[in-house]
Amino acid sequence: MIFYRFKTNNLPYQHIDKFIHFILFFIQSYLVTKTYLLRVKNVTFSILKVIIPFIIFCILIEVIQIYIPYRSFESFDLLMNISGSV
Repeated sequence: MIFYRFKTNNLPYQHIDKFIHFILFFIQSYLVTKTYLLRVKNVTFSILKVIIPFIIFCILIEVIQIYIPYRSFESFDLLMNISGSV
């Protein structure tokens, strides 16, 4: 998420990177949530313990990109990250 991105945007579809953001965060949150719920049996309280750190992680990933010279903060990326995580 924070590595170098080329200036030329030769992607076959415009905004496919937003879909990739969604898929990556969805898979990550699914696997972490599944693993966490196998260990903890109280589902209602456990979900908040998983979702809130993921939302914080999504925000931090985008904010960090403000300080990296070749990256930029994009609100739609943040929205896709949070949507995939939730």
